[in-house]
Amino acid sequence: AQIRAGGVTHIVDEPLVLKNEYVCAEFEPGTLKLISLTDRRTQKKLITRERPSAYFRLISEADTFKRSAWTIGPYGQIDDLNQNGFVRIGDCMLTGECPYFCYDIGFGKSRLHVTVSLPKESPTLRFSLKVDWREFGEENGVTPLLQFYVPFGFKADSYRYDIPCGTIDRKATGHDVPAIFYASAVPSMQAETISITTDCKYGYRGVNNSLIVNLLHGSYFPDPCPDIGEHCIEIGLSAIENVNGTEMLEQATRFVHPIMAYSSAIHTGELRAEMSFCEITGGARLLAFKRAEKDESSLILRLCQYGPEKTVSLKLLLPVEKAEVTDLTETQAENLVFDDNTIHMFLPTNAVRTLRLKLRNTR
Repeated sequence: AQIRAGGVTHIVDEPLVLKNEYVCAEFEPGTLKLISLTDRRTQKKLITRERPSAYFRLISEADTFKRSAWTIGPYGQIDDLNQNGFVRIGDCMLTGECPYFCYDIGFGKSRLHVTVSLPKESPTLRFSLKVDWREFGEENGVTPLLQFYVPFGFKADSYRYDIPCGTIDRKATGHDVPAIFYASAVPSMQAETISITTDCKYGYRGVNNSLIVNLLHGSYFPDPCPDIGEHCIEIGLSAIENVNGTEMLEQATRFVHPIMAYSSAIHTGELRAEMSFCEITGGARLLAFKRAEKDESSLILRLCQYGPEKTVSLKLLLPVEKAEVTDLTETQAENLVFDDNTIHMFLPTNAVRTLRLKLRNTR
C-alpha cells in the first residue's frame, strides 16, 4: 500500500495498525479490510484474518417488490467494494492522540471516502463516511444497496438490538430489523463481543456470524431518486468487554451524542470545576429530561430499566423539595420518599417511569 504521512509517501506491505489502551486493530494494506481486532483488556481476538471484516458491499437487489422505498428484496449479485474496487489511500497518521487513515473507493458512478480513526481512551473504531451516491434503481431491473459488513471470529447464539424502552435478542435471520442505537452479537461461549452503531441509520441484520447495517438504497418508487447526492455517515465498531453489561448502550450513546466542549474567557463562578446535575445508578437509562408541562418550577425525568429489575438511585446536584411518580401525561401522581438530594425507587425490567421533581432553591 502507498500511504502519505507528513507530506512523505511510503510504500508498505505490513498491516496498518490503529492501537490504544483498549483495542488493537489491524487493516490489510491492499483492501483496508479489518483483519484483526483484539480487546486489549481481555486479550480476546474478536475479528480474525480468516474472516476479514468492516468493509463495504454493493448489493444488486432483486426487484421482487414494487414498493421499493419500503422493502429490501432478495440479494442478487454482491460486490465486495474493498476487494474488487480500486482502493486509494490518502492521509495517514498512525500515532498520536487520535490515529487515523483515509481511503477512497470508486464504484459505478459513485464515490466513497472513508476516514478510519481510533480516539484515545475509547474501544470504538470510528468510520467517517462521505458518499457521493449516484446509483439508480429501476422497475423490472435491480435496486442498488450500499452496506457496511462486519463478519466476526466467534459463534453468535443470537443478536441484540436496541429498541424503544429496552433491547431485544433475535435469532439469526435473513432480513433486516430496526434498531435505534446499536446491534450486537450475543456469543455462545464467551462474554466479549462487538457492536456496531451509526448516527443516522437504523436497518440492521445479524446472520451467519456477522453484522450488517444498510447505508444507502437506490429505490425507484415512489421517489425515483430519493438518496441521490452527498451523504455524511458515522459508523462505530466497538469491542465490548461483557455482553451482559451496559457497555453496549454506553458506547453507542457516547458515539451518537458526543460531549461537546466550548472554551470561554476566564471568569468567576459559584459551581465546582467538575460536577454532574444528576447521577443515576442501577441500570436505568434516562429517556427524557424537561420542564413539567403545567409547573415550570418542576422538572420531568423519564427513566427506563434496561437491566434486571432492581432499585434505582438518583442523586441530584441540588436538594429535592418534592418527588413524585406521574403517568405519561403528568396528571396522576404518587409521592416518592427521598432524603435530601437522593431518590430511591424500584424499577422492573423494561419498565418506564416518569418522575416530577421540585428542587429546593439554595441560592
